[in-house]
Amino acid sequence: MQKKIFFSHHAQLKFQLLRRHGIHFTETHIENAVNNPDIVLEAEKSRKIAQKALDAKRVIRVIFEVKNGSIIIITFYPARRSRYENKL
Repeated sequence: MQKKIFFSHHAQLKFQLLRRHGIHFTETHIENAVNNPDIVLEAEKSRKIAQKALDAKRVIRVIFEVKNGSIIIITFYPARRSRYENKL
Protein backbone atom coordinates (compact mmCIF):
# COMPACT_ATOMS: atom_id res chain seq x y z
CA MET A 1 0.00 0.00 0.00
CA GLN A 2 1.40 3.37 -0.99
CA LYS A 3 1.65 6.14 1.55
CA LYS A 4 -0.65 9.15 1.39
CA ILE A 5 1.05 12.12 -0.27
CA PHE A 6 0.55 15.73 0.79
CA PHE A 7 1.96 18.85 -0.86
CA SER A 8 3.37 21.64 1.31
CA HIS A 9 2.26 25.19 0.63
CA HIS A 10 5.66 25.86 -0.96
CA ALA A 11 5.26 22.85 -3.29
CA GLN A 12 1.80 24.03 -4.32
CA LEU A 13 3.21 27.44 -5.19
CA LYS A 14 6.01 25.76 -7.16
CA PHE A 15 3.48 24.45 -9.71
CA GLN A 16 2.42 28.05 -10.42
CA LEU A 17 5.98 29.39 -10.52
CA LEU A 18 7.15 26.76 -13.01
CA ARG A 19 4.01 27.24 -15.13
CA ARG A 20 4.88 30.93 -15.50
CA HIS A 21 8.21 29.76 -16.97
CA GLY A 22 6.50 27.39 -19.39
CA ILE A 23 7.19 24.21 -17.38
CA HIS A 24 4.08 22.17 -16.64
CA PHE A 25 4.00 19.48 -13.97
CA THR A 26 0.97 17.92 -12.34
CA GLU A 27 0.63 16.37 -8.91
CA THR A 28 0.62 13.00 -10.71
CA HIS A 29 4.09 13.71 -12.19
CA ILE A 30 5.46 14.45 -8.73
CA GLU A 31 3.72 11.50 -7.07
CA ASN A 32 5.12 9.20 -9.77
CA ALA A 33 8.65 10.48 -9.12
CA VAL A 34 8.29 9.73 -5.40
CA ASN A 35 6.57 6.34 -5.82
CA ASN A 36 8.77 5.14 -8.72
CA PRO A 37 12.08 7.00 -8.47
CA ASP A 38 15.24 6.11 -10.33
CA ILE A 39 17.12 6.85 -7.10
CA VAL A 40 16.40 8.19 -3.61
CA LEU A 41 19.10 10.12 -1.77
CA GLU A 42 19.33 11.19 1.86
CA ALA A 43 19.22 14.96 2.37
CA GLU A 44 19.39 17.42 5.27
CA LYS A 45 16.82 17.63 8.08
CA SER A 46 15.71 13.99 7.68
CA ARG A 47 14.55 14.75 4.16
CA LYS A 48 14.96 12.66 1.05
CA ILE A 49 15.40 13.47 -2.63
CA ALA A 50 13.62 11.31 -5.19
CA GLN A 51 15.04 11.65 -8.68
CA LYS A 52 13.34 10.46 -11.86
CA ALA A 53 14.39 10.87 -15.49
CA LEU A 54 12.11 13.02 -17.62
CA ASP A 55 13.97 12.54 -20.89
CA ALA A 56 17.53 12.09 -22.17
CA LYS A 57 18.66 15.45 -20.75
CA ARG A 58 16.44 16.24 -17.77
CA VAL A 59 15.34 14.84 -14.41
CA ILE A 60 12.78 15.88 -11.84
CA ARG A 61 14.05 16.09 -8.27
CA VAL A 62 11.51 15.95 -5.44
CA ILE A 63 12.44 16.85 -1.86
CA PHE A 64 10.16 15.15 0.64
CA GLU A 65 9.77 14.01 4.25
CA VAL A 66 8.10 10.92 5.66
CA LYS A 67 6.04 11.75 8.74
CA ASN A 68 3.44 9.68 10.54
CA GLY A 69 3.23 7.23 7.66
CA SER A 70 2.63 9.97 5.07
CA ILE A 71 4.83 11.67 2.50
CA ILE A 72 5.05 15.45 2.54
CA ILE A 73 6.38 17.01 -0.66
CA ILE A 74 8.50 20.01 0.33
CA THR A 75 9.52 21.17 -3.14
CA PHE A 76 10.51 19.91 -6.57
CA TYR A 77 12.43 21.13 -9.56
CA PRO A 78 13.54 20.04 -13.01
CA ALA A 79 17.30 19.79 -13.56
CA ARG A 80 19.87 18.72 -16.10
CA ARG A 81 20.71 15.03 -15.78
CA SER A 82 24.39 15.79 -16.26
CA ARG A 83 24.45 18.00 -13.18
CA TYR A 84 23.32 15.25 -10.82
CA GLU A 85 23.87 11.86 -12.44
CA ASN A 86 27.61 12.35 -12.87
CA LYS A 87 27.90 12.69 -9.08
CA LEU A 88 26.16 9.38 -8.30
